[in-house]
Amino acid sequence: MRLRIALPFAVLALITASSAFAGDEHSEGRQRDDRSVTDGNSKGGKGFAYGEFRILPLADLRLRGEFRTVAGEPGGTTTPVGGVLARTRVGVEVRRGDTVRAVLSVQDARVLGGAPTGLLSTPTSPYATAPFEAFIEVKERRTGARPSVSTSDFTGRGDAGDGGPLSTGAFLPATTAEYETDGAYLRIGRQRLVVANGLLVGANDWSPTGRSLDAVRGEIPWGRLRFGAFAALTSAPGTFGLGVDAASASRASNLEGVTVRWAPTELFRVEAFGLHSKTYARPGGSAGDAQLVTAGARLHGEKSGFQWQLMGAYQGGTRTFAASDADVGAYAFYASAQKRVPELRLNPTFRLGGAWASGNRAGSSRVGAFDPLLPDVQTFGLLDAAALTNLVAAHGAVTVEPGVPTRLSLRYQFAAPERKYGGETDAYLTPATNVSRVFASRHEVDLTFAYTPIRDLELLAGYGILAGVARDRASGATSGFSMKDPAQLAFLSARFLLH
Repeated sequence: MRLRIALPFAVLALITASSAFAGDEHSEGRQRDDRSVTDGNSKGGKGFAYGEFRILPLADLRLRGEFRTVAGEPGGTTTPVGGVLARTRVGVEVRRGDTVRAVLSVQDARVLGGAPTGLLSTPTSPYATAPFEAFIEVKERRTGARPSVSTSDFTGRGDAGDGGPLSTGAFLPATTAEYETDGAYLRIGRQRLVVANGLLVGANDWSPTGRSLDAVRGEIPWGRLRFGAFAALTSAPGTFGLGVDAASASRASNLEGVTVRWAPTELFRVEAFGLHSKTYARPGGSAGDAQLVTAGARLHGEKSGFQWQLMGAYQGGTRTFAASDADVGAYAFYASAQKRVPELRLNPTFRLGGAWASGNRAGSSRVGAFDPLLPDVQTFGLLDAAALTNLVAAHGAVTVEPGVPTRLSLRYQFAAPERKYGGETDAYLTPATNVSRVFASRHEVDLTFAYTPIRDLELLAGYGILAGVARDRASGATSGFSMKDPAQLAFLSARFLLH
């Protein structure tokens, strides 16, 4: 036990020492993307040189305490639940010139106590120790490459793969930074994947463990266009014994995709995508097989403190229910715009946005609920009460900067089902089951404070409260708006990220 407690601090001391010997290079702010804990375009000024290789230690230490009051259903008696989420990632990156790099990082994630992950999720105490990233990447060497595209997020400070308040005080996706400007590349192994800036596929960093997938991904540039493709396992088929076949009773689920990116100007960029997902039912589970095809595009841009995005997607395919197949026809839209006004006191940033995602239609044999596949959480508020499925949502937020290392954000979020009986889930896609009432509408107010005392350390504090109008699932009758026993979340977080 003492060794386990001392290990993160020992690694932290070693990496801090290596950074001190290497100078004070610091990568620019980034947004959610599929890179490792190191930036694939960083200059490589840190680490140790060994012949033609450069070795860079990696560390990502996060400790977050949460206290929630949640009810099993709207209007029910709330139960206080608290816990501490501890996560440690340590690893190494090895580079040979500008063309080859390999990354290996190991993660230990634990929940001490019983903190639930979403509004509908039950309190759990998971733990996991496993490789988080393990891949090799080969890049094309190009001379005279264009400068890297700006990767600042909506608040001017991003963090790759973080879908929570750490990356944006407004708690919503910003523009993407997935424009590699140094030629074609091929990446093989366990890695982060992002499509539509985390709205459909994301690294989900705010969750206790984050998300990485065993995948093969590559991109090829052609003028201002970039063509990409990937194939990934979203659940493993099981383990193999020595000299025998796999003993697992289930099959692997998978996700494949193609992307086309076009960036004619800073203010107008296009990311078109096509995704194919195949999910097999688990033994004893209630859900059936699903085969979905999702196609759409995300338009976005940024200039002079103004940033915007618009994502639209249509989904088709089949789902299996009780040995019969049902066709799928669903859609989703997401839009947001933000403007930073440095001329005003406290450098305020104002943001507006909304979302519309289809739900199941009563009496229809067709599945109408949009499936967001593998999304980031924290997209629709701190309490993780909603996902991009059967949803009509709108939000407004303002972020101010009382000082250079501090940010204060206030956000209002409205959410309601697109269809009365279209299916309800929280941000972790946990369905509302065995309840007599659900929310007909939700109103959430979130307040967060971020403080960065030193370059690689960020301290966060936040509070969110949610209340709304309840609806009886059987009769469809709604009650008036009530603040009795609202859902609440308070958290404190410290994160040290060195790469």
